[in-house]
Amino acid sequence: MIKNRLTKYTKGISPLKLFSLSLIGSIAAYFGEMAHEWAGIWKLSNTIAATGWIPVVYFFCLCITGIIFYLVDRHFKSAISITLFKGVIEVIYLLIIFVIPMIFITQGEIAALILLCFLLYRLIYDRASGDIWIVCSVILIDHTVELILINFLFYHYQHPAYFSLPIWLAPFWGAMGISLRRLFSHTFYTTSS
Repeated sequence: MIKNRLTKYTKGISPLKLFSLSLIGSIAAYFGEMAHEWAGIWKLSNTIAATGWIPVVYFFCLCITGIIFYLVDRHFKSAISITLFKGVIEVIYLLIIFVIPMIFITQGEIAALILLCFLLYRLIYDRASGDIWIVCSVILIDHTVELILINFLFYHYQHPAYFSLPIWLAPFWGAMGISLRRLFSHTFYTTSS
């Protein structure tokens, strides 16, 4: 019964594309997280010496997020198609979003304000149907996974503000979610009729 429901809702997803993009994304995320660690945003706990868990966690989270992208697009009938130029702009947005916490490492409030303004700009002026659902879903997934990993002592943030998380984390992942949706929704799943 559960398998039938899952198949019904995910019928149009190409498993190969989902796997491939999640794998590519998890490798990119690994190097991004290493840059964040190098910058001092977070630090491995004393009990965990290796960082091999990072791409594994990202892989599974990207798979879940990819399915959510598909379900939201299907529900709102808003499959997003972007041009190469818009794709390059989204990659630039991702890099800017990624670098802001590194620039304002000890000024979390400033990083949060900049990221929140950028997120609001995207939601007001560049919104697709379902973007608010994407933002909420991505933030919820991120915070759940991060709190579990922090509580199991995998790592900790150097400048936490609430529940061991930095204040800029929610707008960071909200903005990332919009850009990832734009980049992946066009190729993440096959068109279903």
